[in-house]
Amino acid sequence: MHVFDEQIKHILKIFRLIAKIHAEIPDDEVCKWIFLARPIVSKKNFRRLYETAIAYLAAHLIYMSNQLENEADGILPISSISEDGASENYFHQSVNLDTSMAALKESGFGRTFLSMRQPTMSV
Repeated sequence: MHVFDEQIKHILKIFRLIAKIHAEIPDDEVCKWIFLARPIVSKKNFRRLYETAIAYLAAHLIYMSNQLENEADGILPISSISEDGASENYFHQSVNLDTSMAALKESGFGRTFLSMRQPTMSV
């Protein structure tokens, strides 16, 4: 397993709780999606829900990527990055990181992510 920072490890734990449908995806792969989602999520907008929001956005991106694969009969090219002569497969070239309102409404994960941005009422 790659060395990921403590925050990503914590987000991975949250991801595993909320995204049971992605249970078959190895931790390394999920952590890469978390790494992609992290800069998109604003600490200012999500405050105490920041790490949970990242987990939901990563789950949404994975879900949408899987939908894309299904539409293309699962045949999508994989890009790879070579570092110090070691090659590693990364993400599908056609991964869409569209985080517009319309795109986020395409999955339950995205809709939950959107609802988390709403101001909460104090009781």
